[in-house]
Amino acid sequence: MMSHNHDSICTEIIGQLPALQSTFMSVTQLYNAISEGRLVPRPSFTTDDRLFEEAYPEHPLAASNRFTRIDAADRIMNLAREYGRSLPSEVLEVLHRCLFDCSAAVRQSLAGALFYGGEANSVEALTLLLDLEKDSPAVRLRARAALERLSSPYT
Repeated sequence: MMSHNHDSICTEIIGQLPALQSTFMSVTQLYNAISEGRLVPRPSFTTDDRLFEEAYPEHPLAASNRFTRIDAADRIMNLAREYGRSLPSEVLEVLHRCLFDCSAAVRQSLAGALFYGGEANSVEALTLLLDLEKDSPAVRLRARAALERLSSPYT
């Protein structure tokens, strides 16, 4: 990966925030919308993504919506690793909210971003994620690692 200065890395991270938030819906909001009949549940992952997206293009788990957020979250995690220090508070505020995205892949990458660039105020969001996470052992593992790193007096 190309070396960047800290200002340009931060600018790149901030540039990813609109995509991360573009079709954001939390897991809780998704489950509520499904139970209230406002959204259909996403069929199993053996179902063709194209068919689901054609039928429900605005759904937060439609492929193009989901992959936009996943790509942004992955980029943010990689940039946070390269940044090598705590992320600015305005970035952390967005990451703390989007940490509860209805896509487990987004949650996993954002927990990774907080592993690399979180602050003491990230502990509350990560702890809540661990309490709420029911779908993904990988998300739980990454959130636990971030919590351990942020709680360590040696980091």
